[in-house]
Amino acid sequence: MTLKHFGVVSFLLGITVLGAGSIWYTAYRLRNHREFIDNNMPTAKQIERAKGETITLTETQNGNRKWVLKMKELKYAKNNNVAQMIGVQGLVYGKKQDVLFTFTAPTGTYSKDSNQVSLTNGAKMVSPSAKVLISAPQMVWSSKNDEVKASGGVHMLKDGFGESSAQKAVFSMDFSKIQFIGDATSIIGGHPNAGDSN
Repeated sequence: MTLKHFGVVSFLLGITVLGAGSIWYTAYRLRNHREFIDNNMPTAKQIERAKGETITLTETQNGNRKWVLKMKELKYAKNNNVAQMIGVQGLVYGKKQDVLFTFTAPTGTYSKDSNQVSLTNGAKMVSPSAKVLISAPQMVWSSKNDEVKASGGVHMLKDGFGESSAQKAVFSMDFSKIQFIGDATSIIGGHPNAGDSN
């Protein structure tokens, strides 16, 4: 082996050792510092840092907002696919980025896999444009379809129409279609406060 060959072999061996060391160090850092892994879900340390602040989740499609969730607390399950929310409020947007409705609930969940939002323990939705207020113990929707399912005793006020109640309801996000299911009753008459956010 000549001196020239020895230099080339040494150079290649040095590059190989450097590359292997770099891969080992990266794996070590990622294993011991999970906050460096970006899987679009906050880690426990990020959530801990945000405690006391409002936490915001935004669902977008093709660069447009579908909805915005704001909450006081957010806790992810170990698999990082389902989040428990406390003190939930937010907005749902239409195709033209207009606000279809606002909502509040004491608690709720968000599923990353299904893009499903579930509001629990007394959810309220208000549509200023449709002048509708709906309240129910539970409401569920997904950004994959255009409907909301309410259950546990649904109550709706609609300005210019009156009020309705039922065990369950399914309605489109723009409130153009509403179906009441189980013990449905309606009282016809105006409700000037329906659709107010107060």
